[in-house]
Amino acid sequence: MDSKEYIASGIIERYVLGSVSDQERREVDCMSLIYPELMEELLSIQFTIESYVESIAVQPPSGLKVAIFEAIKNVEQESIVQKDSVRAESSTGSTAKIVEMKPKPFLKWAAAAIIPIIGLGVMYFGERNSRMDLTNQLAEVEAKIEANFTDSLSNLQNSLNQNKEYQALILDESTKEVLLAGTEVSPESQARVFWSSEREEFCLISDKLPNPISGKQYQLWAIADGVPVDLGVFNKSETCSNLQKIDLENIQAFAVTLEKEGGSPTPTMEQMYVVGAI
Repeated sequence: MDSKEYIASGIIERYVLGSVSDQERREVDCMSLIYPELMEELLSIQFTIESYVESIAVQPPSGLKVAIFEAIKNVEQESIVQKDSVRAESSTGSTAKIVEMKPKPFLKWAAAAIIPIIGLGVMYFGERNSRMDLTNQLAEVEAKIEANFTDSLSNLQNSLNQNKEYQALILDESTKEVLLAGTEVSPESQARVFWSSEREEFCLISDKLPNPISGKQYQLWAIADGVPVDLGVFNKSETCSNLQKIDLENIQAFAVTLEKEGGSPTPTMEQMYVVGAI
């Protein structure tokens, strides 16, 4: 897949929006260091999204919160006092008279005083509970945002540090780019090794290797003085391997074979997918 196809796949947009897996994130980090057009596209999309978010941001009015609480405090409490009437009837069923039971002045005063107090108490405790609920919810949201921000910041810092290490290796004058071409087993396969004898470091880019079958894993080898040296197994899903140390002299070539999962002490020559001489 060339850089244009890679951009058209939409992975750059998903990377910026944070919807990629860790493996895809490492892949974009690695590929953007190698291909300038990917880095340019990445920065362009980041700028576009940031500009759009800033353009639609809405700040609530500064006095909105105060106005809401003032409106709550100013709500009038309605109290209804119902008079009881007792209708007395004679034994013959005829109505004698209607006796109206009027409350005493003290009772009227007590009712008039207690009802607003009860209403205010209900409002107070209701408002206090609502504020406590909102405060707890805000605290939970803030805690989640802080935790997510801390994790994101940590991941971003790790990615930046890793990118700096890749960049330092790739741009070093002592670093050689070794192209590993496909063999008869897989002519369309391809991989690259960036190796510096002075820094004693290397990394492998394996974006053009087919997915291995179940139970199999790719293994990298260095051919030094005609002897294959195991450089470890790697996952095809990790397009760009981690930087690794290598302390070998007279390295003549690199090769990748398909071995059983976990690797092999010696390469299976019949399963050599790519090889490249230095």
